[in-house]
Amino acid sequence: MKKLSGFFGSVLFTILAFKLFAGSVTVSWNPNSETDLAGYKIYYGTQSRNYDKTIDVGNTTSYRITNLSDGLTYYFAVTAYDTANNESDFSEEVFITLAPPEQPLVVAYFQAVDPQTLHLVFNKKMDPQSLKTISNYTISPIIQILSVEIDTSLTVVTIHTDKHQVGKTYTLTVQNVKDLAGNSMENPYSVNYSLPDKRPPYVEQLLLLNLEAIQLHFNEPMNASTVRDTSNYLISPPISILSAEVDSSFKVVTLRTAPHLFEVEYKLTIHGVTDSSGNEISENYTITYIFAAPPRITNLNPSYYAPSNVREGDSYYVDREFRISFIPDALKDLIWLKTANNDKFETDPHFLTFSISKSAKVYVGYDSRLENIPAWLESWESTGLEIHDEMGVVFQIYSRYFSRGDVVLGGNNGTDATNMYIVLLKGTDEHIEYPEIPEDPYQTHETAESHLLYQNFPNPFNPNTKIRFYLSKPDTVLLTIHDMLGREIRRYEIQAASPGIFSVNWDGTNKYGQQVASGMYLYCLQGKGNFRQTKKMIRVR
Repeated sequence: MKKLSGFFGSVLFTILAFKLFAGSVTVSWNPNSETDLAGYKIYYGTQSRNYDKTIDVGNTTSYRITNLSDGLTYYFAVTAYDTANNESDFSEEVFITLAPPEQPLVVAYFQAVDPQTLHLVFNKKMDPQSLKTISNYTISPIIQILSVEIDTSLTVVTIHTDKHQVGKTYTLTVQNVKDLAGNSMENPYSVNYSLPDKRPPYVEQLLLLNLEAIQLHFNEPMNASTVRDTSNYLISPPISILSAEVDSSFKVVTLRTAPHLFEVEYKLTIHGVTDSSGNEISENYTITYIFAAPPRITNLNPSYYAPSNVREGDSYYVDREFRISFIPDALKDLIWLKTANNDKFETDPHFLTFSISKSAKVYVGYDSRLENIPAWLESWESTGLEIHDEMGVVFQIYSRYFSRGDVVLGGNNGTDATNMYIVLLKGTDEHIEYPEIPEDPYQTHETAESHLLYQNFPNPFNPNTKIRFYLSKPDTVLLTIHDMLGREIRRYEIQAASPGIFSVNWDGTNKYGQQVASGMYLYCLQGKGNFRQTKKMIRVR
């Protein structure tokens, strides 16, 4: 066979290249008619006339080349060779660009932006009608979807929802949405997500249990090792902190200390403690507090009763050596009125009277062996606390608030087999001042179109609490406090020249300067127009 130069003329031969499957090309050409033809070779590469790969395909006029890369352009030419291994010149060159395969419709990106906003980004332009159909989205555990917005690119979706709970895991499912070509997702899209806790912890309530114990109630579970570390607390003027005990909820920490003094202003600084998510308490977090001195007692009748300081191991009657074995933290360091056990049969509703120099909470411990409490004690609050004596007698504790002046207690109505009641008093003018609550990173009041009323802090409170609110524009607003019967207790008028966060400190008094009773109260913020928002708060004493 002679050399096949010119063998592939444009008239005698045609070469074709076409794509049937991803990453492959089939090359075909017209057969050569010479009798000594032995076969063909395919030359190809990604540059024109510069082939870096060769395949001897034998005596066939069509061949499928695989393992090619989508998105690249490939160039092909064919030669023929005879039985003597003489090879022709290259045929005319053909080329083909392998387009990327059609991508399935998927969600390319998801983000939980804040407790009421989710973002989805699709990989294709979407059909607006299917995207706006709220029933195509579900959240479990159930969170209501309020609306769906689509941006002009037709790929970004914003889902507005009811408020999620920070730290809780949810599942979003998307189905039945379509792209502009009408293609649906092969399978429903499902993603688990949660909003991470980013807010520093804070103390919701500080309880002054007694002169050697204060109790911190944090707003969320804390890291146990950090809150147990006594070096993370500092009291000024200096009071040694002996231990830090945390309860099973990891929210309540009791600090055992050296003795405090009455009517001295102390500052407790907390640093280095973290919540269960690792958020550290705000820098220079300091609570100011003052232990209220007990009231001075005068005009005591029966006159043989005696004010005293009773601790565990001490006697508690004026006529017996019965001794106390257990006093709960909240009732230590109080003033006791030592009563007489011989008076346990008294029934006079005005049996015990005395005067107090300032408002106080009076506690009565009633023998639990008596089935019925006397009528005068029925209106008192049962605290759930108990005091025990060394003989196993359990006194159930009842409490009631008294203003400065006279206090009247009735008789015990007891029996031979029971004991006379016990009486304790605590001043109620203790002072506690908290730092500002840390800002919620997810809070969007800066862009709110209307005013916002926040929950008071602390809550429950005694006697002071702070009520905060956000005003979205200059306004004159009215903040009113009501009892549960709707009667107005106190009112404040606030004139705001600019938007911002404002606060009112309520000292627990009514418009006459008198302390209000324990219980639930309503506070209401009213602005111009139709704005009105109400929340509840609890006063404890």
